[in-house]
Amino acid sequence: VVVDECSSGTAGGVVEFKPAPSGDCEWHIDVHEHKVCTNLGDYPEEWDADEHREYHLFATAEECCETRFLGLDCKVVDECVEERDEEARNVPPSGCEWHLDVDRHLTCTNSKDYPAEWDAGEHREHFLFATAEECCETRFL
Repeated sequence: VVVDECSSGTAGGVVEFKPAPSGDCEWHIDVHEHKVCTNLGDYPEEWDADEHREYHLFATAEECCETRFLGLDCKVVDECVEERDEEARNVPPSGCEWHLDVDRHLTCTNSKDYPAEWDAGEHREHFLFATAEECCETRFL
């Protein structure tokens, strides 16, 4: 479960979804497993059609989970291998870092409510993440 509690970038708690960019690594529901979002690319050809893209293909795993499984647990499977700058991945652009929710089981959130010890240098990389996907993948997979 992903809970976005960071107020930066959203007005009144409303999150605007942008159309998924065309190209590789688009997120979609897994057609073989229940309640899973993946970027494997194994989905019906029809989903590429303009009239279906907005409903089936997403720019991020978070958008996929929130749109298709709102309020339900959603497993994230990242199958798209891209070269990533590890340093850049660890600095969230919003300034809100993702972490395990201290009150809810199997949940990542970007709230400011977490133990101060998690900010300590050697603990940061184990507890604080730049994205919801990184938090879920590291802590739950």
